[in-house]
Amino acid sequence: MATTYRARSRWYLSPANWVTLMGSIWFLLAVSLLAGAFLRTGISLPWTLALYALLTIVLSLTAFVLYGWDKRCALKDSRRVPENTLHLVSLAGGWPGAQLGQQLFRHKTQKLSFRAVFWLTVAIHLALIGYGLSHGWPSVIWTAWWGT
Repeated sequence: MATTYRARSRWYLSPANWVTLMGSIWFLLAVSLLAGAFLRTGISLPWTLALYALLTIVLSLTAFVLYGWDKRCALKDSRRVPENTLHLVSLAGGWPGAQLGQQLFRHKTQKLSFRAVFWLTVAIHLALIGYGLSHGWPSVIWTAWWGT
């Protein structure tokens, strides 16, 4: 009897895994920036970066909980969280938590129309982060962390 082998999964080739990694890095960066700005005297962040970091933290946690709750409701066949709510939270800044929730709970990963709108919100936020990194955020981040 011939033995069949499954091909190895190449997790690093999946765009979803890369976005999960980037979202996690951005979330941790936002937490460390705000912590550094609040805990160190003389460190100030531009209000745009501080607001974006705060929105990322709060809305990512909210999105993660909403995805978990929606998955639970889907399994119990009870009232669900509206898709527009999930999209709005992602668009407002909670995309890292939404992506992590999708991957961890294996929820909302098959419906193409939902995924298309979600990936559009991710692209918008990656463009915003890229713009910020090309217009002065690196020096602010360096100062917030090391104070020089």
